[in-house]
Amino acid sequence: MPTNESARLNALRRYRQMDSPPEEAFDDLAATAAALFHASVAAITLVDDAREWRKSLVGSALSEPEAVRSRSFSEAAIMRPDVLWIPDARVDARFAENPFVAGPDAVRFCAAAPLVTEDGFALGALLVMGRDVREFSESDAAALRRLARQAVTLLELKRTVAQLGSIVEKRKRVTRALETRTRDLTTEKLGLEARRQELEVGKHELEIRNEDIQDGVMLYEYASQRFLELFQGLPVACFCYDSKGRIFEWNRAFEAQYGLGAEATLLKEVWDAICRPEEAEAMKDLVAEVFRGRTFEGMERSDLRADGSLCHVLSNSFPIRQGDGTVIGGICANVDITQRKQAQEALRQSEERYRQTFRRHGAVKLLVDAVTDEIVDANPAACAFYGWSFEQLRGRTMAGILAFDDGRVGAEAALATAEQRPYHNLRHRLASGEVRDVEVHTGPVHIDGRLHHYSIVHDVTERRLAEMARDESELRFRSVTQSANDAIITVTQDDCIISWNTGARKMFGYSEREVLGCPLDMILPKLYSKVAPGDKSKVLNRTVEMSGRCKDGADIPLELSLATWSTEQGTFFSAVIRDITERKRYEKQLQEQMEQINSYSAEMEAHKSRLEAINRKLEELSKLDGMTGLKNRRAFEERMELEFARAMRYAMPLSLLLLDVDDLKAYNDAFGHPAGDEALKAVAQVMQSSTRGVDLVARYGGEEFIIILPHTNSEGACTIADRIRAATENATWPVRPLTISVGVATLTPATMDIPAMIEQADWALCASKKAGKNRVTHAAALESSETIKA
Repeated sequence: MPTNESARLNALRRYRQMDSPPEEAFDDLAATAAALFHASVAAITLVDDAREWRKSLVGSALSEPEAVRSRSFSEAAIMRPDVLWIPDARVDARFAENPFVAGPDAVRFCAAAPLVTEDGFALGALLVMGRDVREFSESDAAALRRLARQAVTLLELKRTVAQLGSIVEKRKRVTRALETRTRDLTTEKLGLEARRQELEVGKHELEIRNEDIQDGVMLYEYASQRFLELFQGLPVACFCYDSKGRIFEWNRAFEAQYGLGAEATLLKEVWDAICRPEEAEAMKDLVAEVFRGRTFEGMERSDLRADGSLCHVLSNSFPIRQGDGTVIGGICANVDITQRKQAQEALRQSEERYRQTFRRHGAVKLLVDAVTDEIVDANPAACAFYGWSFEQLRGRTMAGILAFDDGRVGAEAALATAEQRPYHNLRHRLASGEVRDVEVHTGPVHIDGRLHHYSIVHDVTERRLAEMARDESELRFRSVTQSANDAIITVTQDDCIISWNTGARKMFGYSEREVLGCPLDMILPKLYSKVAPGDKSKVLNRTVEMSGRCKDGADIPLELSLATWSTEQGTFFSAVIRDITERKRYEKQLQEQMEQINSYSAEMEAHKSRLEAINRKLEELSKLDGMTGLKNRRAFEERMELEFARAMRYAMPLSLLLLDVDDLKAYNDAFGHPAGDEALKAVAQVMQSSTRGVDLVARYGGEEFIIILPHTNSEGACTIADRIRAATENATWPVRPLTISVGVATLTPATMDIPAMIEQADWALCASKKAGKNRVTHAAALESSETIKA
């Protein structure tokens, strides 16, 4: 518990907020915090001696307004002066039974800013929580601090209004007492006038009564002075006005908030001093209503400062009455909520941009609940495409729109994954019954902590039809062009050309009349360059490449396929010749590209080697404590599992040291946290230099360190522990000497597992602390099993 717990509880009671009813202002602040940090749950809590009580709770499934203090996030928050950040509460043993973690909310991260009053008491905390694991930046912490200060300001306002009401009520009672006394004195005076003779006899009594009147006047003046002192000391901008709306009293907070001096304030109408011109009439009506006895609480308004800037305020106005109930003035208290309004406006604009983008986009857009498969939102383009109104489309399931059965949908999903496509090819049924081909681009989005699918649907029916028509056209074109582009020639056994198609004419430039009866080597001069003339065995029934000669004398690369067939008239040969000029050019380009790809592959291999080296370095850094340079808790847990298994398997000695810097909190309070961080680094260096190479020194958490001592029995462990303790005590410290306390545990047959061994070292450390600190205690030296758990 905090060292000032008794004073803190007294301060909490003065605010009288525990077990008070919910209030919209606190709920708005909690909701703003949840929206600002994209958190599913937010709460404003107060902590007494046993409970965490929730003044406000938004986004939670919990119904209980309170929880046990020892299990709460707020308990941890009020123990520290700054924002508490818990990236993953599920792995933090302190919060295993926390209702937000173990309950239906199942939160993971939590950020908590303590609600600290001006006199330094932490009354509770502002909590934001979510179901994901998250890190927290300094800008996030600053924003959370500002919201926490707003929560404290609300508490101060509630307390101030209550105090002000009490003072006003006391003033009324004094006024009524004085008026009653005055009436009594007037009645007595009339009686004494009629009984002039008796007045002399009661002179002494009258003098006493006159003294009572003087005492009452003094009491009234004292009460008035106390009211003015309290009024001036309020942190909330307050001012008083008469029936004409003229300001006749104001406090220092009013001058600071509005930037107005006495000349610009005294006897100025409220609507001229701080109101925007368009709100002047409304303020005049409010003043009139206050003088009719009405009270206005929690009104949000935008006022003008002296420099012309807007000041958003939460305003409370109520009448000032005499003892007989007559309204003699009005008082107004304005809390500056400009920062809160700016945050709300930024959130509203962000949501409006999303809505405008969603609604006005010409593409079909759907928002689908990932759990129920129901459509929860659709833009006008979607309604126009499907033919249903928004009300008809909302609530329909995607399964009801799909024209596929579940098997085909699953097959398409698998195919899209295999092809690494960012979309699915599906078929959707419209309201008219027509089925359309669609491409659906889908991505996940979380709304209020619930998973949804954000889908963009493209109608590709016409495109698919066009593609089918194109494929058919290409097939027909290919069959025609293949017969037209290839030269098909028939020759006799003596190589005399007897047939010549259109493709041959286009390829070689000769007409059929020009080549009929001519030898084949007129167009294929190198056909027999390596064989005897007429020997076609090397090219028969296979495809070979050679050059051909055109009518203009140009040589072109060709691909020749030669087949033979026989009739009664003799043996003939059919040649199918294809111009491969383009293919040769492509092959050359491909070769150049392959050379370039090989070069890129070499560069990629070098880049891969560099990345592997960087990853190894990152792996090493992930196991280091960022401040001290020692191994962190993760590295300790991995090494401890290895050493514990080795010691158990081979019956080898193994010891563990748990060390804690004595009175580090007092050191931080005296010299500041930066000095405390430097002290922890120095202690870490002492530990590192006092241990062996086989030992592992790690930062366990906060000011706690832990050391694994392989092959070390209890006696050796105590020797090493005392050496580290003495080295720390005798080290040179810049501002004040520091010492450490050490708990030692050694593996025994009774040790069940690693947590048991750590628990033994922890109990031994507690014993060192209780025995006066700056000492070493071995778990085996503790007296009974009730003191240490085996």
